[in-house]
Amino acid sequence: MSPKRKWYVVLGLLILAGTAAVLGAIRTGWHQRLSSPSPLLAVSCSTPDAVLWVDGIPRGGLPGSVAIPDEGVAVRISHPGRAAWSRRIARGEAEACGYALRVELAEATAASCSLTVTSQPSAAMVRLDGAAMGSTPLSLSGLRAGRHVLSLHLAGYDPVEQAVDLVPGEPWPSLHLSLPNQLVAVYQALLAREPDQLGHYADLGHQYVVDGEFGKATDALVAGVRQFALCPQADYSRLWDELECALREAYSVGTPEERRGLSKALDERLREICSPAACDRPHLCEAYAKLVSRAGHVHEAKRLRDAAHEKFRTPAVKETQQ
Repeated sequence: MSPKRKWYVVLGLLILAGTAAVLGAIRTGWHQRLSSPSPLLAVSCSTPDAVLWVDGIPRGGLPGSVAIPDEGVAVRISHPGRAAWSRRIARGEAEACGYALRVELAEATAASCSLTVTSQPSAAMVRLDGAAMGSTPLSLSGLRAGRHVLSLHLAGYDPVEQAVDLVPGEPWPSLHLSLPNQLVAVYQALLAREPDQLGHYADLGHQYVVDGEFGKATDALVAGVRQFALCPQADYSRLWDELECALREAYSVGTPEERRGLSKALDERLREICSPAACDRPHLCEAYAKLVSRAGHVHEAKRLRDAAHEKFRTPAVKETQQ
């Protein structure tokens, strides 16, 4: 290799090494920038047993610490009988106070008000006049009298908003709001478009159960059974799976009393529609007997099959004898 070529090779290697070093430094700098933790703000309160809230989420008693991201964070301190303290703290403000904040909660005055908020479903984020206050069920105290705008937010549900008028000296008001499930609207639209798809009734009923709307769940599932009576060839497997789950009280939502009530209401409605004494559709009676067996009532299922066999076979036997 000529000296000139050797020089080009050496120069090329030096350029590659320099480029690699620069890229490595850039990557390291970015990694350090991305992975550097947010500074912590130490928070304390003169009132014992005060509760610290960060972006509307309770973080326990005080003293405590709050990570301060670049965009800031909403901090709230509350205690029954005291006026709540809340503020959005930016990183600059945290730096100015030396990353140590001590709060004095004032006594709740006669002009301050309280409010209890519950929702269906629970765990919805409560915002009062745009400020995050916590998740339902939630009790608020130390609020100023007058009109406020309260809104609830939960993933998968449409937000709801309502004006609230708080009056000093009146009994502690309680507000309960229901958030519309977005999936309920989807399945209702599907049913309107495809009423013979029995799985849609099952999905709608299931969403009502998730929302704690057990009466509506019963109506949706029974509507699916009535549709099956009109469509003998329809695939009813998904609907029957949901009915079995309800009859066995196998849901993990709701109280035992609510699940038991759903099972009882469905059992009564299904007997009115599907039992051989009330039904003139052989396919529905047979499918109902299978459902009863799957729900664990084997002897009752055999009785239903025998009754259906007797009811739908007897006319044919008489005709043959004649």
